[in-house]
Parts: sequence; C-alpha cells; structure tokens
Amino acid sequence: MTVRRSVILSTIDRTFATLVRFGTLVVTARLLTPEEIGVSVIGIAVLGMAGIVRDFGGVSYLIQVDEPTPRVVQTVFTTQLLLTLPLALICFLLAQPAAEFYGVPGLREFLWVTVACFLLGPFSSPIYALLSRNLEFGRIALISAVSSLSYAATTIGLALAGFHFMSFAWATLVSVVLALLLMLFSHPNFPIYRLRFDNWQAVFKFGAFDSARNMLYYLQDQLPLLVLGRTLGAESVGLFQRAVTVSAMPTTTLLAGLGPVVLPAFASQARENKALADSFLKSLTMITALLWPATLWVFILADPIVRVLLGPQWLAMVPLVHILAAAYLIWFPVYVINPILIAAGGIRDTLMLGVFTIPVMIAIVSGASFFGLHAAAWSHFISIPFYVVCSMLMVKRRVPYKMSALVAALAPSAQLALLSAIAPALVLLAWGDGYVLSIPMALLAGALGVASWLGGLYMLRHPMSHEVGHLLSAVQRRLGAQTASR
Repeated sequence: MTVRRSVILSTIDRTFATLVRFGTLVVTARLLTPEEIGVSVIGIAVLGMAGIVRDFGGVSYLIQVDEPTPRVVQTVFTTQLLLTLPLALICFLLAQPAAEFYGVPGLREFLWVTVACFLLGPFSSPIYALLSRNLEFGRIALISAVSSLSYAATTIGLALAGFHFMSFAWATLVSVVLALLLMLFSHPNFPIYRLRFDNWQAVFKFGAFDSARNMLYYLQDQLPLLVLGRTLGAESVGLFQRAVTVSAMPTTTLLAGLGPVVLPAFASQARENKALADSFLKSLTMITALLWPATLWVFILADPIVRVLLGPQWLAMVPLVHILAAAYLIWFPVYVINPILIAAGGIRDTLMLGVFTIPVMIAIVSGASFFGLHAAAWSHFISIPFYVVCSMLMVKRRVPYKMSALVAALAPSAQLALLSAIAPALVLLAWGDGYVLSIPMALLAGALGVASWLGGLYMLRHPMSHEVGHLLSAVQRRLGAQTASR
C-alpha cells in the first residue's frame, strides 16, 4: 500500500473517530455539567500516566525494527504484560487517595473501572503495531470505527440513564473490549501471547527511552489540568480541557490521519537510504496548508463554534479558545518531530528534547494556572515557541536542512492561510457583534473560507493542490468505473 493511500485511509479513520467524538461531546455537554466532565478528565489523566509506562515503546519498537519475528513480538508482549500487572495493582490501591486529594469521592470508582481497560492493553497493542507497520490502515479504520461508535452510544446512553461522569468510564471499557475482539480477528499467523525473553535487552533499551519521552509529553498535556483540578476545582478543568479540545480541532481532525502513518513512512524511507530532509520539509508544507487556515477559522468563529458544539452554558470558554487557537498556529511541527528523529536513528534525541523542554513548559503553564484560566492559556505563547525552536534545532542536527529551505517550505502556506481568513474576517466585521456571529452568518463565513482556501491552492500553486487534484482524479476514476459496471 502506498504512503498516499495509507494517509487517506488513516485520515478517514481518524476523521470519522473525531467526528463521533465531537458528536459525543456535543450531546454530553448538554447532559453533564463542566464539573462532571472535569472529574472524567482528571481520572483519565491520572490513569494515562501508568498507561505510558505499560506501553513501554512496544508499538514504536515493532514498527521500526528491521524484522518483527514471532520471538520479537512475543518478547514485546511479555514486557508489556509484566509491567501492566503491578501498575494495575498500584492504580487500584491509589484510587482512594487520589479521590481524597481532589475532593471527588466518585473518582475512586472511575479509576477502578478504567483499570480494567488498562489490563487489556498488552493483548491489543502488538497486533496494532503489526497492522501499522504493514500499512494495513483499512483494517485499523474498521476497528476504530466500531470502537468509536460503541463508545459514543454507551456514553450517551449511560449519561441519559443518570450515570453522570461514570458514563465515560464504562463506555471506555466497552469500546476497549470490542476493539480487542476485532484485533483478534486480525491476529498474525503465529501465537503472540507467549512469555518470551529473547533479546529483551534491545526491547528494554528502546522502551526505556520511548516511555520516558512519552511520559514527558503526556505530562506536558495533563499535568496543568491536574494542577488546575487541585487549585481551581473540577469545573475549571472541564472548561479548560474543552477549550483545548475546540482550539485543537484542526489538528485532531485534519491532521489526525497523519500521526499513525508518518513514523512507518519515515522509517521505510530510512531503511531504503532515502534523504529524509526533503520529506520532512514537504510534510511541514502539507501540514501547514491544512492547519493554519483551519486554526484561523476557529479563532474567528470561536463563539458560534462553542454555541453549536457545547451550548450557551459553555460560553465562558470562548476567550480561552481565542487565546489557545492563536497559540496553536505555532504548534505545526508536533506530528513529525519525534517520528523523523526516530526514523533517523535518534530515539535518544527524542528523550533529550523532552528532558530539556517539557519540564520548562510544564513549569510555565502550571505556574500560570495559579493565576487563573486565562493566565494558563496566555502562557502557551511562551511554552509553545520554546518547544518548537528547540525541536527544530534538534531535527537540524540529525536531518540537516537549510533555514532558507524551511522558510521556502512554509511561505506558500502562510500566504494561503491569510487568503483563506480574509472572507470570514470580513463577515465577522460586517455582521458580527464583537466576536459574536449568528449561526447562519457563521456558516456563510465558513463556506467562504473553504472556497477561498480551494481557490488559493490553485492561484498560489501550492504543493497541496497536487494532492487535492490526485484525490479528485481518484474519486472520478472510481465513480467512472462504477458507472461503467452498471
């Protein structure tokens, strides 16, 4: 399967999952309070730390290793299983102290249910890794779709039945079980679930670096929320986390399909001794062509987006969305930094980058959170540029590129973003009350923005226009083939 087709399938998969997740968010935002949603955010953040240690780089290791023999896969499974069992016990025992620390008694039951999900991880992740390595994103898309729909249906159903924040916990368990069952149908033609310790030192060495790095990046996202939960309460956590979700919609939708594909693609090029610098710069060109215009639209249309997605009871988060969306314009390399370093043999570089940058970023955002939600949001204008500058310099050491080439790669997307934002901004200025637009006018602004983006692709001859043209040609051929067969 080609990388282009893999990206398309992965994008369809992740976009569908994101749309289902946003649909769930829209409904639950009207059924549950910000405080109840904040409890679920705290619970997931606490358990997620143990999940990173449990994974121990297993998926990344199997993707990048030269040959994932049955013995290698079984060793990865053994490593993950032996880490999972004691971590699950620790999480179970710490559930009560965590509930007392945050003053949320129900957090104990939430953690107990999600520990069951945690226990199933070692049985599904090796299969997922092998499917990803082989670029079998059609199967992954099917599994993801079933899992997403089951999560949405269970969450909404239980919320309607009065399960409150526990709806998220039980829905997670249902979706994880279904995903595992479907994974088992994609089982390779050799037994995975055998205890084996062949070459465990290589797995351990890679996993130590990968898990340490992932833990740092996870703490970057979640620790400020945990600090907010302690200083300002669960309701503030709910507001801030939902503001982050809305602000990051372009990343989680348009770029969602890139994440699972980029490491296998870069790793494949590295194994074939192809130059990685050109691929890295081209990936940034494509990412910013999607990310920058869409993020500007979120900034301009924040008020109607929040009204439609979450309802008027969440309007207090609109100023947070404005701040965060503007800051996320700088966050464009996030999907490709670690994959390009790993593919270039720089797994240690990813850890060094995290060790140097993430504690500083956590300190900035967590420290600002003591001064309120808005201060925490504004602090991203310090933390994000710091990380991006450091990460780009780290990549430059491993995959040399010229700064002039980087500017040339980003310039077309900057022009495209400005062109795409003009029409929505004019609609806001002409018919808006401050940043407030009616829903019909917001739809008009969005439609004009998309039309400007499509026109700008071809007017500016942006490299993304070739990908759009290729996609349209493929759809046209498919429709023509279906018509001819009738």
